[in-house]
Amino acid sequence: MANDHKGGQDFRFKAALFVASGFGTGFVPKAPGTAGAAAALPLCWLITTFSWPVQVLAVVLVTALAIASAHVVEKGLGTKDPSLVTIDEVAGMTAAFAFHSFTLTSALSLFALFRLFDIWKPFPVKQLEERLSGGFGIVMDDVAAGIWANLIWTVLAEVHWHI
Repeated sequence: MANDHKGGQDFRFKAALFVASGFGTGFVPKAPGTAGAAAALPLCWLITTFSWPVQVLAVVLVTALAIASAHVVEKGLGTKDPSLVTIDEVAGMTAAFAFHSFTLTSALSLFALFRLFDIWKPFPVKQLEERLSGGFGIVMDDVAAGIWANLIWTVLAEVHWHI
């Protein structure tokens, strides 16, 4: 019986690792965060095809899945914010795209803005990363970076730059 329990735990960790690694993008040897953000683009396209309430629900669900899987992997590896966890980039990208149409221009721009804010970490992105722990800490700074990207893109569109 003990083996069954360990097997279940092993399956849980492997499933969480698959999700937390952004469905494998976390194992890319160079720039796994960029790979995770790029891999999120098809999901972002899909989410933008729905009404705004469904988009909000999708961002919340992706973020919750990201927090849960990142937490399991961080705990299982015993490493704070392991670099192979890239589901946080996926959650951040979905936040960046919410309420925007998906075009080549928006995809390239929101991707670049998200990566800029994810790396630069303006307030409160850095503070979230430093003060929160576990899966919540891993994910919420990226969601905040996605919100920054979303806000900047919204402002650019509102000042009639015909985006």
